[in-house]
Amino acid sequence: MLEFCKKYKQRFNIPFAVNSRPELINEEIAAALKNAGCFIVRIGVESGDEGFRGKYLNRRMSNDVIKRAFRILKAQGLAQVGFFIFG
Repeated sequence: MLEFCKKYKQRFNIPFAVNSRPELINEEIAAALKNAGCFIVRIGVESGDEGFRGKYLNRRMSNDVIKRAFRILKAQGLAQVGFFIFG
C-alpha cells in the first residue's frame, strides 16, 4: 500500500477512494493514503456483533480493532464509511 501511494501521487495525483479492512489500517497507511490524495476510506465492518461476525462471516476481528481504524482515519482527516450487512 505504501508503494502504491507513493507511485500513485507521482504518476496521477488525482483524488481517489479506497475500500479496506479495519485490521489493515494503521497510522502510517492512513497518512500515506491522505498524502497520495485519498479522500475517503470505506471499511467492511459487516456486523457490530463480534460473535456473529466471527462465526457466520469468518471475520475474526474485535470491535476495538474496527473502532481504532475509524479513529486513525478520522485523525488523518479522511472521510470514513462502514459497510454493514442487515437482515
